[in-house]
Amino acid sequence: MRLVENIVLPNGLEIEIYDYSRKVAGDRWFVGFMARVPVEIKEEHFSKALRNDSKYASQVPELFAEFKDKHGAVTYFEIKKERNFIDQQERDKLWDSMLNNFKAHVLHYMKHKDFEQRFMNRRIKEFMEKRLWYR
Repeated sequence: MRLVENIVLPNGLEIEIYDYSRKVAGDRWFVGFMARVPVEIKEEHFSKALRNDSKYASQVPELFAEFKDKHGAVTYFEIKKERNFIDQQERDKLWDSMLNNFKAHVLHYMKHKDFEQRFMNRRIKEFMEKRLWYR
């Protein structure tokens, strides 16, 4: 995987753009594009996500610690685009179109000031649901 570009957003987050393309056979390629945003896990994410949930609002420090133990200090928002068996002559053009499409359609969404909290709300919701499965 090769880091191609870093984009610093107005909301303080940074997007890492990767090319993980590889040759498959002969002149055919698997073309892989990934945009990844590292998000530092903070207790305030939990406070905001669970503030209206009377069942869990008082357990924020414990839930935060449990989440951090499971996921580490950082979690990632990732978008991947992949195409397989692409002619070598089309590879660069296709990858560039994936990058341009991302910048035209997704970048605006990630620039939003509430992107980090909304992403963490979804991660916390998934965490809470899975937590119930294993209890």
